[in-house]
Amino acid sequence: MEYFDETSNWLDKPLFHLLNIENAPEIIINPFLDLENQRTINIDAERTKPDVLTPDETFQLKQILTFYCKEEKILYKQGMNEIMAPFIISCRFGVTLSQAYFCFKKLISLCLPTMFEDTTFRPIQGLFVILKLLMKYHSPEIFTFFTKKEITPEVFATSWFLTLFSSRIQNIEILFSLWEQIIIEKDMFFPCFFALALLDHNKTEILKSNEFMPKIISKFQIESYDCLNTMLEKARNMKRYMPRSMRIRLKKYNIYKLESINQLVRKLSRSPSLPLLPKEVVLRTYPQEFVCKCDNNSCSWCTHQDPDPPLIILDCRSPDEQSFGCLPNTALIDPQYWEGAASIESIVNQYSNEKGVFHISLLGSQFIYEKSQENEETENSAKMIKKLFQNFTESGFPYISIIEGGYKLCHEAIIRRSLSLQSHNISLCKECVVLNSSSERNSTKLKELKEKIIGNVQSQVKDSLINQRRISREESIKIFNDLKSTAEKIQIDLSLKHYECRKYNKNLGSCYPEEYILLLDSNYLILATPLNEETGIVVEKRHIKDLQKITSIKNSPKTLTFSFFEQKKRSFTMKSKKEAKAVIKQLTGLYNLFKQTRNVESL
Repeated sequence: MEYFDETSNWLDKPLFHLLNIENAPEIIINPFLDLENQRTINIDAERTKPDVLTPDETFQLKQILTFYCKEEKILYKQGMNEIMAPFIISCRFGVTLSQAYFCFKKLISLCLPTMFEDTTFRPIQGLFVILKLLMKYHSPEIFTFFTKKEITPEVFATSWFLTLFSSRIQNIEILFSLWEQIIIEKDMFFPCFFALALLDHNKTEILKSNEFMPKIISKFQIESYDCLNTMLEKARNMKRYMPRSMRIRLKKYNIYKLESINQLVRKLSRSPSLPLLPKEVVLRTYPQEFVCKCDNNSCSWCTHQDPDPPLIILDCRSPDEQSFGCLPNTALIDPQYWEGAASIESIVNQYSNEKGVFHISLLGSQFIYEKSQENEETENSAKMIKKLFQNFTESGFPYISIIEGGYKLCHEAIIRRSLSLQSHNISLCKECVVLNSSSERNSTKLKELKEKIIGNVQSQVKDSLINQRRISREESIKIFNDLKSTAEKIQIDLSLKHYECRKYNKNLGSCYPEEYILLLDSNYLILATPLNEETGIVVEKRHIKDLQKITSIKNSPKTLTFSFFEQKKRSFTMKSKKEAKAVIKQLTGLYNLFKQTRNVESL
C-alpha cells in the first residue's frame, strides 16, 4: 500500500531542492497523443500504479510521457512511466504539473543521462557488467550461486536500473529519499552498489531457496526508512572498502557515452575481475618511498580520504621468474606447488584466517587475458592466476582481484621511480633486458638520424658554394633554425621507422607530387620532408592517443586515411600495399602500447 504524508508541503522535500525545482518554468503540457508507439504509452500508463493513480492522473501520465518523447525527439521506453508516476502523485501536495515534469527531466539527466536516448539500452549493459564484477568481488557466494543457476543481472536488475528502484519501493517518500541519496552520491555506478546491497541483505533467503529465483527476487521490497538506511549504509561500506585504484578506475568509466559504450562493455566483459592498478601496488609495497608526481598533491590518489583496506599481494610467478626480482612486502606461492607436491586448494586454505578481512590481489607475469603469452613461464603464471582466482571465488573469498599488467607493468612503474626490487638480477631480469635493449636501439637510431640531418645541411651549404651562389644571412639563419627545430622535435622519438608517402586528395582522387616521409614513435605520428632534401623539416605532428581509426580505400589499398580526435582527417599514399599494411600494424601496436603504459603513468 502506498503511504503519503498529506500534512506537509512536498516542495520542501530535499529531493525537489536538489532538482532545482525553483527554476522550473511554467509550460503547457497538452500534446496530441499521436506518437508512433502511442499505444505502448497508453497501455503502460494504464498499468502504472492502477490502485494509486486516479483516471485523471493516468491521463496526465500519458500526456507527460508523450510530451517528453516529442520534446527530446526519442521513442518512448518502459521505465519512464515508473519514474514519472511518483512526480504526478506529488502534484497532490503542492507541486504543479510543470514542476513535476521539470523534476522528472532533471532526475533522468542526472541519474540516467542517455539511457532512454539509445534504442537498445546499451548503457544498461555497462551497469550489468559492473554489477557482475562487484558481485564477484564483494559477494562471491551469491555470484557463484547465480552462475550455477545461470541467473544473470538482466534477469532481475533490468527493472531496478530502468526505474531507479521504484519497482522495489511502494512508499513514494522513501523512494524520494533514495533518489535524493543517489543524486548526492554523484556516482553513476552507485545504483550497482545499492543493487548488490539489496541482494546481500537477502543473501540467506537467496542461497537456501529452492523456488524459481526470479520469483524470489521479485518479492524483495524496501518498506521502511530503517530498511532503506541499512541498504544505503551497506552500499557505501562496500564502495568504501575497496582499494583506491579500483574506485579511481570506476570513476573513469562512462557508460553513458554512447560513442564508446560498445568498446567499454567489451573490455569490461573480458576482465575476470576489478583490477588493482600498478600505481597502487607501488604505493602499498613502497609506503615510505612512494612519491606522487602530481602537482600540489591534488590528484585523486592524493585526495583519497578513506583508509586503505588491508592487502595481501600474492606473487603467482614461477620460482625462476621470482629469482630475477620480487616486489617487497609480497607473499610468494609455495614452491611445492610448482613441484607438484601442493594443490591449488591447499594454497587457498592457507588464507582461510584472512578470509573476509584482507584483500588478496594476484600478481602474474603480465596481462593474463592477452591472446598469447610470451613463453612457457608466463603462460604457466596466467594459468595459475586463473585457477587461483576461480578457487578463491568458489570458496567464498570476497575481495579477490588481479593486478593489471602483472609484474611487467609493476616493474616499469618501480624502475621509473628509481626504486629497488628485492633479489633483482638486472642482467637476467627479462623486463630489464627488454628496457635496456630498447633504449640502446632507440639511442642508435636517434644518433643516425641526427647525423643525416646535419649531413643534409652541410651538403646544402656545399652545393651552394659549388654553384658560386652566396648564402644570405637570412637563408643561413633559416636553415639552422630548421635544423634546431627539427632536432628538438626528433629528440622525443623512440622508434624512427620511415615510410615514404605522398599526400592524397580524396576529392580529386589523386596524389600531390611532393614526397614526404611518415615517422612513427611511441607517442606521435610525424609527417616530414624527405631526409635527403634540405633538413627533414617536420610538417605535421599528431599524438597517437588522439587516433580514432585508420581506413584504406578499396580501389587503392596503399592509400590510408587517419582520423584523429577533433582534427581534420589526413590521407597519404604509401609506396606499396605492403608498406601500408606495415604502417597499420605498427601504429596499432603503438596505440595499444600507449594504452597499457598510460595506466602506469597517469593513474
